[in-house]
Amino acid sequence: MITFDMITSKTELIEENEFYKLYHNHDARFMYDYNFMRLKYQPTLEEFKLIEKILLEFHEDMEMDHVKFYWPEDYGFTEPIIDYLSSNGYGIEILELYAIDPKDFTPTKRNPAVTVEFVTEESLKSFKQINRVQDTDISETFADQKQDLYDQDFDDSAIQQVIAYLNGIPVGSVDLLIQENTVEIDNFFVLEEYQRQGVGTEIQRFVMENAGSKTVILVADAEDTPKDMYLKQNYTYLSYQVGALKELSAPK
Repeated sequence: MITFDMITSKTELIEENEFYKLYHNHDARFMYDYNFMRLKYQPTLEEFKLIEKILLEFHEDMEMDHVKFYWPEDYGFTEPIIDYLSSNGYGIEILELYAIDPKDFTPTKRNPAVTVEFVTEESLKSFKQINRVQDTDISETFADQKQDLYDQDFDDSAIQQVIAYLNGIPVGSVDLLIQENTVEIDNFFVLEEYQRQGVGTEIQRFVMENAGSKTVILVADAEDTPKDMYLKQNYTYLSYQVGALKELSAPK
């Protein structure tokens, strides 16, 4: 059975008890998705406040500027917790988990002007450049910080970086996170000015052709339109997960 617990996160489980799992990546403390707490049950408001205090204190000690929580799979927020999150500066996200057997992938028609390949030492620079463009949408600082992570990923045997070209111009990419029975699609994008030209479909086709007998999985934002595309392409919806993120004052 495929669950959110199988989603690869470039982080380390540093503490676990009956209430939560705490994940931390000290070398990438600026990455919200690498530093978070996953709850193992549905807390009352008072219980959540105690758990929140633990993570706040830890992240402040680590000079981090956020706290992030995930609830158990297929559990929503209770009304008291929604009210608390809303009145205390939290943003809320709803993530959905999808999976597909590669042979069931149903693409739209091909675009012969698109070529897709695994990143090599020669193409790593282009891969980093287009990702920097995408990352700059968040901030220049964030984009600068992420550049070293792409080098680390390139050297990681469990990660395959993929780049796509349209008429020879690098326009999109994806990270494939390889596990024993799954291939996870992560950090999947096409530069805005090159979207709706079949690039994303060709990237996915490449993924399916190279996944072998492994199930392809991905996580999509429930509010984003690409999830509708995944359903049309024959992905199966599996489950959802809610999260809460609060940005703190800048670390000293």
